[in-house]
Amino acid sequence: MRRIFLAFALLAFSWLYSDAPIYSTDLMETYVPSQFLYHPNLKVRHREKKNITDWNSSEIRESFAHLKKVIFYFKEHGSKDYMIFASSDESAWEILPYFPNDWSTFKQLLIFHNVLSGPKTRPGSLEQEENLAQGYRAEWPQMVVDGDTLTSIDSKEDDPFCDPAALSKQRVFEGEQVDILYNYAPLPIKPKELDFLIIPKKHRLHFTDLAEEEYVEAMVLAQELCNFYREKDGISNMVFYHKTGVRAGQTVPHWHLHVTMGSEKPQKLLQKIDLILRSFYLRKVLSEEELKSRVDQFREELKW
Repeated sequence: MRRIFLAFALLAFSWLYSDAPIYSTDLMETYVPSQFLYHPNLKVRHREKKNITDWNSSEIRESFAHLKKVIFYFKEHGSKDYMIFASSDESAWEILPYFPNDWSTFKQLLIFHNVLSGPKTRPGSLEQEENLAQGYRAEWPQMVVDGDTLTSIDSKEDDPFCDPAALSKQRVFEGEQVDILYNYAPLPIKPKELDFLIIPKKHRLHFTDLAEEEYVEAMVLAQELCNFYREKDGISNMVFYHKTGVRAGQTVPHWHLHVTMGSEKPQKLLQKIDLILRSFYLRKVLSEEELKSRVDQFREELKW
């Protein structure tokens, strides 16, 4: 009798807190989540719930197309600013749009609260998620996604990530189309403060400006970073995120993927808190001497 009750309880729970799919392809799906950091939001995940750090190049390409479609939808509805977030123990990217009528500071504080207290569950039942999903589905087939400003610009004078002198101080690994930099204001997680930025070599202002191959290489390098430090130092928690637009907290006019790492649950929480701290500029900047010492160390470690 007890087993029957437990089975019924689990079935009822999954019905109450189920996600509602919007759009699916061979490997990926976009959906309305039952749990969220802030509403409105959407998520893109692997259909087999495969962790992001294990996605292959084909899966990364397919997820890129899904993410761009979500961003295009929010852009068509008035939001050009957004944050995209995930952690290494998840199978999904969460897309958080910022609209012109949002008070961005207040929204950052609400997200900060939800990070600390845990994702919120959408009130009501599966019916609400399904109603939201139906609205998205009605527009999804008509959307055609193009890059925002993709051009042949190789660099831009007011962009520090296009400045060879600045890059030489932070670059720890050089790829074909993207580089790995060490953050000059790293997240204070001891002992190694593993906090990296992955940037395209060419000037790309927004996420949707990226060429597909640039994004694939960025994600592959992010995975290699995580796998390297998981094996070397026992690092178990990784957080990935990037922001587009001032409202979302983008402070450098050049797209970059944040990759931060920690080995314990409290460190994972600090990684998430960092999303907010960066938006309020509450970070300690390393001295030139300390930055050089750390960059030299990571260059030696990352000679793959």
